[in-house]
Amino acid sequence: KYFCSDVRQLKNLAETCRRFHQVVLKVPVRVSTPLPEELVGWLQGSRLPVHAITNKEIAAYVQDQITPLNLRKLKTARLVSYDYQSRRCEVTPHYWYLLAHFARHSCSTLKRLELNADLATGVKSFRFADLITSFSHLQKLSLHFSAHIELKQRILQLKDAQKLLDIILAELKNLKILNIFTFPPVTIRLESNVLTEFGLFKSELTHIIHLNTPSLRKLHVEENFKKLLLSNLIERSAYNGEPSVHRHLFSVVYNGCPNLEYINKRRFPAQADHGSRVSFDTWTNQIKEKFLIRHH
Repeated sequence: KYFCSDVRQLKNLAETCRRFHQVVLKVPVRVSTPLPEELVGWLQGSRLPVHAITNKEIAAYVQDQITPLNLRKLKTARLVSYDYQSRRCEVTPHYWYLLAHFARHSCSTLKRLELNADLATGVKSFRFADLITSFSHLQKLSLHFSAHIELKQRILQLKDAQKLLDIILAELKNLKILNIFTFPPVTIRLESNVLTEFGLFKSELTHIIHLNTPSLRKLHVEENFKKLLLSNLIERSAYNGEPSVHRHLFSVVYNGCPNLEYINKRRFPAQADHGSRVSFDTWTNQIKEKFLIRHH
């Protein structure tokens, strides 16, 4: 486990003797780019299988390092570099080419993917819907949108990101964990029978209005969850018949996630010890106590 994370140590070990060289060639490695040229050349020449790859650099700088690698056993790819053409609200051609390369070589092996996304349309629908759903065995997905995309979608009151999300959840039958950063629309709806964990980050102005996630056990929402709870309590107590985004938050979560156990890493079991549902009032009081009363 130690050596697979240190490409230089693997290279030194392989050069020790023929037997070590043969052993090293079977070790799946974890790669963080950019790499020194000598290590890039060795990886490309030895054809070591890459198990996991992390890249935070602009794709144009590292494309020549990544594309020759042996990605046919790749399990994890973290490719968040905020590589966008800001005026067009789309990822750069180099970044898109790099993602397409992963789709061609790792579509049947990749299980964990973190990437930047846009809402550009492809041949049938959104091009990122086509690309992401090509990884048919994906179990964990983290989507990052740009602030420019968020601003454009909200000014034009579009819900393209929700449509993209619906396609992804409908197509990826093995997806267990979903994280979204900077979700463009003002509201979000989530429907999945298999999702066990969901996180919504850097999206404090996005409100959860519907959940149908019977398998969900972990929910991560706004970083300032206490502020969200206070907004809920204020709108519930001052309800005057006007539409509200926070007032029904507790009931949305309670009714849509019958097996929920954790909110923001704090335990709030929806099931009692004997297996029956905890009552709605008891459950909401537990949340208020842990997040508000104990906080003080």
